[in-house]
Amino acid sequence: ADKCIPKLNEGDQIVLINGRDISEHTHDQVVMFIKASRESHTRELALLVRRKVHLSVVKQFVEPKSEDEVDSQNLPEALLCSEYADTLEESMEQLRKGLESGTVIHQFEQLYRKKPGLAVTCAKVPQNMDKNRYKDVLPYDATRIILQGDEDYINANYVNMEIPSVGIVNRYIATQGPLPHTCAHFWQVVWDHKLSLIIMLTTLTERGRTKCHQYWPDPPDVMEYGGFRVRCHSEDCTIAYVVREMVITNVEVNASCLKLCLSKLNEYICRWVDVCCMNIYMFIKDVYT
Repeated sequence: ADKCIPKLNEGDQIVLINGRDISEHTHDQVVMFIKASRESHTRELALLVRRKVHLSVVKQFVEPKSEDEVDSQNLPEALLCSEYADTLEESMEQLRKGLESGTVIHQFEQLYRKKPGLAVTCAKVPQNMDKNRYKDVLPYDATRIILQGDEDYINANYVNMEIPSVGIVNRYIATQGPLPHTCAHFWQVVWDHKLSLIIMLTTLTERGRTKCHQYWPDPPDVMEYGGFRVRCHSEDCTIAYVVREMVITNVEVNASCLKLCLSKLNEYICRWVDVCCMNIYMFIKDVYT
């Protein structure tokens, strides 16, 4: 552990060994994988590690003992330069070296496209096949969105992103770029789940191929998608992304115009190499405001 760069600490969890997922392997098998690295032609041992967060340091920022205590902006420099900050710097340095050596790319290429043991039976039912944009990007049966009504299928999944160190679970819904005949299903998901934020991470077209159907009207137009009426109130364009404010109305609920809360849609330019870091930062900041 002391010879690793950066060093391992007690409580750190090894996730990958030379790109191999060890989550389902025994302790003896993990030890064997580590020893086997000495026999490879590179003799390199690359570990992907989930760092243990030092909760005692975090609590100094998020759980002050009294209202009279100073906030984090006024903390002395010695406290800000804590072990927690060093761990972040070490992680960034590890990422930099991984990119230079190609280890990170190798690990990414080893990720499975479909998780073993999870079925996609519903997506392959004949009446649902034309609702999938791609044949190999399908929602899992166990986590797929089930629509209310006779047609319950949409190519969409619940996604939970756990952050064990702080006990937070970020919950998302991931969908494919809607097809012309699935826009009504898309807006039904928005309505059923009372969503107020849509983040679009694809362009409508790429190299002459359609990647996503435009499922919203241009301002100030109104369009109907099945039983839903969508109005685009405003559109704010920046170099890197577009923010649109919309109102969705369910025209079938008691024959009245039941309005949902505003939906902010961010369309991000997917040519990442053409977008500076500040634009990416501003995009993320705007998403969280």
